[in-house]
Amino acid sequence: MLPRVCEPPPEDAKLDAEAYREMDHEEVNKRFVLDLLESGPVGPRVVDLGCGPALIPIILCETLEAIAEESTGADQPHANPDELQVMGVDSCVEMLELAQVEIDFAGRLDQIQLEHADLNDLSSLQSELAETVISNTVLHHLDSPENALRLAMKVLRPGGVCLSETSIALKTKRRSNDSSNSMAAPRATRPPQPLLGNCSGNRCMPR
Repeated sequence: MLPRVCEPPPEDAKLDAEAYREMDHEEVNKRFVLDLLESGPVGPRVVDLGCGPALIPIILCETLEAIAEESTGADQPHANPDELQVMGVDSCVEMLELAQVEIDFAGRLDQIQLEHADLNDLSSLQSELAETVISNTVLHHLDSPENALRLAMKVLRPGGVCLSETSIALKTKRRSNDSSNSMAAPRATRPPQPLLGNCSGNRCMPR
């Protein structure tokens, strides 16, 4: 395993969340969504682990709507935008509060719900919640990134796709097989950790 030092938690979580929201992540987030759409069919249920202010879920909903408007049903591999449901998960309550504001402003309260959960804890979410699991630039913030990846595999339904990108030059795209959440080898710049899973959930931010 590669040696690592977890980033220290912010002294003021609210100020940190607001500072993060003020940064310009639009191009990076759009690129992540395009990577996801190129990885295979998306949805109809999506879980974003470490959603932050929910900008990626919002962009995903908007992008799938635009694709659906430009294509016929026959050549649309992704979920119908009207059926798309996204769960944004984060361990920071202050970040989820900002996410709720962003979701409301984008008019996506019916599509995106928020969940407060510890991504280091395998028992924090239920099994097989979604066909698509995503996580962008989150792992380096966690005490146990291995557990977060195991949690992603637990949340993923058989046959689904998980896409995780980090700031340590690791991009992991995995697809589960039809019988279990054991994974095919990902395309990554560093060896992946073994992935397993097991869990229950409590919603913190009701719609």
